Amino acid sequence: MRFALVFSCLLRRLEPPASASPAIRDDNIQGLRAWAALSVVIGHLVQTIPHYAAWQSTFVAGRSGVLLFFAISGYVIGLVNRHPWDHRVQAAYWRSRLLRLVPLYWLALVFAALVAWWMADSIHVRQLVANALFLQNFDSVWGLSLEPITVNKSVWTLNYEMVYYAVFILVWRWRPTLGLTAILCLLVSAAGLIAPQGWGFIAGYASGFAFWLAGLGLAWMGEPASAIYPPGRFPFIGLFVLLIATQHADPGKVLLAAWHCDIAHLPYVSLADLMSLPACILLLGGASGRLRQCTVGWRVACILPPALTIIAAISTGHSMLDSRWFAAALATLIGSLLIWVDVSSTWLSRLTWWGGISYAFYLFHQPVIHAMSYAFPERTLLCAVLAFALTTAVSWLLEKKFQPLLMRRIAPASQT
Repeated sequence: MRFALVFSCLLRRLEPPASASPAIRDDNIQGLRAWAALSVVIGHLVQTIPHYAAWQSTFVAGRSGVLLFFAISGYVIGLVNRHPWDHRVQAAYWRSRLLRLVPLYWLALVFAALVAWWMADSIHVRQLVANALFLQNFDSVWGLSLEPITVNKSVWTLNYEMVYYAVFILVWRWRPTLGLTAILCLLVSAAGLIAPQGWGFIAGYASGFAFWLAGLGLAWMGEPASAIYPPGRFPFIGLFVLLIATQHADPGKVLLAAWHCDIAHLPYVSLADLMSLPACILLLGGASGRLRQCTVGWRVACILPPALTIIAAISTGHSMLDSRWFAAALATLIGSLLIWVDVSSTWLSRLTWWGGISYAFYLFHQPVIHAMSYAFPERTLLCAVLAFALTTAVSWLLEKKFQPLLMRRIAPASQT
């Protein structure tokens, strides 16, 4: 029965539900967004703490948070765009997205440039212009390197998001089936293994879009957004720990290396990252209430990739005292136990405030960290505390004061 349900979902077209009810603010999703943002920021903050190198792998979960961000982004876009495509709603969609993203992003870019100038870190004009136009990417684009500026490398994700917002227009207009879109995404992602140098970045976009597509599918193919979901229970803590375990064990790259694939030239986001997709789907589905049951099969699908990788590492003589393997093994053990323990999804709603400032928090945290580290080179613990507090204060001012004022003056009727 479950296989029949999955098969029917794959054959359904990606289109807004017939009942185009208005989207409802979802505090659990805001909390999940906050959790993803905090995982990225804390991962960067701990680098300023003494003896970081000895225990870095245990705490760094930034990449997992970014992949979860992609899934949340697809879900939110699907939730707020619930009308059939036409030129009018497309124009409103782009207007809303650009007003939401561009002003704060450009402010963050100016601030990062000032921090870089203060630290005597040179920035090429081409790099600055590329960042301003959302072209920054760690992958070489047809041989042209357009990397994020040094003091704010986290903004590489904004380039991916802008691409996904554009691809969403195609999906929205042409309504392909979920299965066809997923297969095409997988094929393009896999092409990154054989793509000529300079073309791998396209496979990187496809790999990240798999997470974005999962979020969009949950928003459009689940129950109507007008339904008020009762508090549910799902293994949030176990899922997130297993997401961290999968990041550190990196089963995708281990498997590709075992197949003698050239993983050295994989794009920044690659086919290997898809090992984290089951956990991201369950986290988003559980938080939104659209996946009412976290079945045994789904839970095992989250446990197996890191667990089998750890077993293979032990059997081939890798030392579990190595920081990477120790963190992976510990997270796999803890996550495998906690994956069977369901907790209330309303726990996430306690982080709603953080979710409300998560975009600015993400944009500004790295320049602030670099500025504090430069100002206090000998006081790294104080640096981390000050950076966190200052980033929080700046994010609150921008998200709760500046952004609403801007929207009232420029686009009073726009949705954010």
